[in-house]
Amino acid sequence: MNNKSEKAIIYLRNTIESDWLFDISNMRCLELFSRTGDWHTKTLFKDCKDVTLLEIDGKYEDKLRSNFPDAEIRITDSIDWSMSMSRGDKNHQSYDIVSIDNPLGRYGNYCENFEVIKHVNNLLADESVLLINIVPQPYSNNWPWQRIRSSFFEDYGPADNYVNFEKIIKTYRKILNDQGLDIKDYEYICREYAEDLDYFYYLCLKLKRKL
Repeated sequence: MNNKSEKAIIYLRNTIESDWLFDISNMRCLELFSRTGDWHTKTLFKDCKDVTLLEIDGKYEDKLRSNFPDAEIRITDSIDWSMSMSRGDKNHQSYDIVSIDNPLGRYGNYCENFEVIKHVNNLLADESVLLINIVPQPYSNNWPWQRIRSSFFEDYGPADNYVNFEKIIKTYRKILNDQGLDIKDYEYICREYAEDLDYFYYLCLKLKRKL
């Protein structure tokens, strides 16, 4: 396996700051599914003053706090927490950059980012950056996983279950547009590959709320 996460995140952070003109160090930052924060979070949120990290498994808490001693850390279900947020709540907090580093495939009752993405509007500021994981091609022949993907991407259908970028961006654009969010720009970059299969990508989106 070739893990390119750190190089990819360095590139994306440069895009966010140099091309999109955000100052990440002064952004309100949120990550769901943080685990220990070692994969890319330390690079993405380096020098950030306002960081909130969510991780469901308590065994990662000590390492997560060691990596981010000044962050707000919640040991909780990222999807349940995000779906409970409401923009109408007087205590609601919105975030300038949201990273959703969900597990690959199916986990519990969930699949990839397919559930949380439909409520992400409740987490985002009016102008924001959203970083999500994309699996263009499953790395296993798991029929339930493939069936859920087929439904989410509206019957993409090829025998190898490959979803091209045109279909990916069209699907996420519609989901976000339905929540009142416009995609103003994006970057799509490989995060991981193995045995010539580039199965894991980052999709980084510059978003603006529609008036």
